[in-house]
Parts: sequence; C-alpha cells; structure tokens
Amino acid sequence: HDDVSPEDQAAGRNTWRDAEQKNLTKAEWMLSFFSPYENAAGEPVFPDAPFSYSAAFRSPSNIWDDRMEFELAFQGIGAHRTKALTAPVSAGGETAVFTSDLSVFGTPALEKRDPAFASWGAQLFLTKEGMPVMVKLKGEEVWKHTASEEEWQYAKFVWRSTLMNGVTLVDHLWFTHFGMANLMSTASRETLDPNHPARRYLAIFTWGTPSVNHGAVHQLAGAKAVLHRMTPFKDFGVVSQAATDLVGSLESYFDVFEGDKVGELDPLLQASPFYQDGADFFKVVAKFADGFFEVFKPRWCTGEHLTDPQLVHFVDYMAASLGEVRKETTKEQMEWLGLVAPNPTSPSTRYTCKGFNKLLRVLTFTVTGWHRHVGTVSHLMRDPELTSASWIEGQRSGAPRQVMLMALIVATTGFTNPKLGQNNFGFMFEGLARSPHADTRAEFQVKELSAELERSMRELSRVVDGRNEQRTFPYLQMHPNYVENSVAV
Repeated sequence: HDDVSPEDQAAGRNTWRDAEQKNLTKAEWMLSFFSPYENAAGEPVFPDAPFSYSAAFRSPSNIWDDRMEFELAFQGIGAHRTKALTAPVSAGGETAVFTSDLSVFGTPALEKRDPAFASWGAQLFLTKEGMPVMVKLKGEEVWKHTASEEEWQYAKFVWRSTLMNGVTLVDHLWFTHFGMANLMSTASRETLDPNHPARRYLAIFTWGTPSVNHGAVHQLAGAKAVLHRMTPFKDFGVVSQAATDLVGSLESYFDVFEGDKVGELDPLLQASPFYQDGADFFKVVAKFADGFFEVFKPRWCTGEHLTDPQLVHFVDYMAASLGEVRKETTKEQMEWLGLVAPNPTSPSTRYTCKGFNKLLRVLTFTVTGWHRHVGTVSHLMRDPELTSASWIEGQRSGAPRQVMLMALIVATTGFTNPKLGQNNFGFMFEGLARSPHADTRAEFQVKELSAELERSMRELSRVVDGRNEQRTFPYLQMHPNYVENSVAV
C-alpha cells in the first residue's frame, strides 16, 4: 500500500507528522535513520555531501531561490540535457533562450498506481543568463511573472524531480549500467582470451560490473523492487520499456567531446563544469586509449581494416548488442563510430581500425567520467523538498514511505572504489609479454602509458581544483580523485 490517497492522508498514514512532532525538517528526519551507521570503509552509509543546496537556496518556509534551477541546468547533473532553443520564447517581457525538456518522462503510457500520485514530466525555459522564467507542465505554461509563488515553486519542484529521476533511470541505469557497461563486460569476457591486451585493458574499466549490475537488476529493475515502489508507476515492465526507448544515441551523448565541439556551444554552456572539466577529462582518457591502440595496431590491423580475429568477434558482439540498447539506431551508432569498412574484401575486413579506436575511447569515457556525472545523485536526494522520486499531486515533497525507500537505495548502492587519479593501473599488464599477443616492448609501453595516465590525472586534478575555487559549488564529477575506474559503485 502506498497510503497516498486523500483518505490515507486524512487518517494520518504516510504523513510527516512524526517529523513535525520532533521539530525536524523532512531532510533531518530522513537522515536521522542513517546518521549512526558507517560502511566498511568507515564512511557514512548515506554519503556526506561536499555542499548543501538546501542551505544555499531554500528558505525556512520552503521557498527555493531560482538560482537552484540555474545550478542544476548549467552547473550540475542537468547540463548535458540543457539546450539552446531554436527560437526564443517570450511572454510578459520575459524571454527564454535555453530549455531543459524532460516532458518525455511524462508519457501517458506510464500509468500510476494511485491517482493521487503526480506524474513525472516538465520542460524548463531559461533566460540568456540561465535563470528560469517558465515551466511547461502537462502542456500548460507556468510563467513566473503570472504564477502565484506556490504555483511557481511547485512547477520548479516537478522539473527538479523529473531531472533527477529521468537522468538516473535513463542516462545512468539503463544506458550506462545495463547498456554500455554490461556490453563491455560481457563482450570482453566472452570474446577475448584472458591474456589478450584488449581484455586486460577493458578489465580495468569493467571491474566489478557483473556484480553491481546483477544487484541492480534485482534491487532496482524488478517489479515491486525498491525502485518500483518508490516511484509512482503501476507496471514497471512498461517503465523498463520506456526507459529503453528514451536512451539516446552515442552521438547524442558524446559527439560534443569526441568531435571536439564544446567551442561551438553557447558561451554559457561552454562555461558549464560538465563541458569544461568533461572536455579535459575526455582528452586524458582518449589519449590513454589512443596510445594503447597504437601499441598493438601493427598486430591488430591490416591497412585500414581490423583483422585480429578476437577483436572482430568482440565488435560483432558489440554491434549485435547495441541494438538492445537502442534498437532503431544500431546502424547509426555503427556509422557514427566509423566502424563499418566502406569496401570490405572479406568478412574479416568488415570493420575499420579507426572505428575500433574510437569505440575504445567512447567506452572508456562512458564508464568513468560520464558515469560519475549521471550517477552522482545522493546530494540531490538528501532533501525530499529538493527532489523526490514520487510525490502527491500538488505537494512539494515526497511522502515519508517513498522517501525512505529512495534513501535506502542511496545508502545501499554507494561503495568506495579505486579512483583514476589515485592509482597506476600498470599492474594489469604484468606478464603480458608471456602471451602470444604481445612482446616485452609492448608490455613496457603499456605500463608507461598507465604511468602517464596517472600523471595526467594528477595534473587534471590540480586544474579542476583551481576551477572549483572560483565556482559557487565544487563540481567533482570529472575530478580524477572522485571518478572511479568502473561503474561498480
């Protein structure tokens, strides 16, 4: 039972009465259940946050400053979904030139368990300075200059919650975990022998992936599992299908970095930490991937064609499985990667070396910096009046039962794992020269590349630290001392 109906609420079920009686905010009440406990690493089970949005932007009467939406849309987890409008939208002297359109998460196909629940879905419109002026809810425009304070605050809450939920469900869980990380893990283990250099390389970035994804399938993706019960939806099978359908293409997610197109964005987006730090982080991991590929290119390629039998099998596996991530764009994915050879002379020359190199770059970034960006949400879940996985129509917070389910996920899915800026992964290539796939020189070269990766990550850490000193809040999602080597967190 969700206990969110008017009758349930009137009877005092699933309400915030206990928090009110204890004179606690909703966030304080929720966190009080976790504060005494630590994980095996000695860290709080509900992760500490390096800053508090609530302290900065929320008044005691639960009025959120509009700068909150600016932070999420340009400085935080929503930056990759904020786009320039093709044409400005104006009303009452206010003009929007940017949008964060999350209305697709409000599809009617996502039927609610209880009609008292509100639906996800909202589109935010922002000025050239990045400040919110309008939210479109269920096709209705809520302009700041005409809405009441309560209407405006509610509309913003719906957008904030939809952003956190949508990015977590689609970009993080379905695309990154169940899609790309799962493909990397299974394809490398099923097609490459343990001493193949590419298997050693991919092992760094798929460490722990089978275990964490197996747990996620049961705890998060199953019907009536924790994720299902904290959201408002009736049929989680429909939710799973919707999430699969909403996954973007590799090009839509990564072409801005792979194509070095950050400079083509609007200056306000260029200044976003996601694009500033993300571009630099991508260059570091891309240099590592490129250097690794170059070491073995003479063994793996004949001319422009990828001819190593195991790698051809690996790409076959990836190509067939990409359709499971995004069925209608499989061909486009392969074309964007440049994997398909224009004039193959035989089945063994159907893929290009250049395309495989690009695939290696994209895969490495996906499960490191990108994963950290879309997967770091505990700071957004610390206050149920900032974001919630579900909420009663018209109310600006989740109900206690659903909030606690959300908190349990945060407390049980965050683990301390190796960071790219604090480790040299050269040991993964120890003894490679004893395999038929490499020689002593190649082993030495990839170990040197690993040492160079560590040095580059340390330098990038200093650069990001310097930028964070100038920012209102530190952005740590592309900081090498915070980015894990795989999705196993």
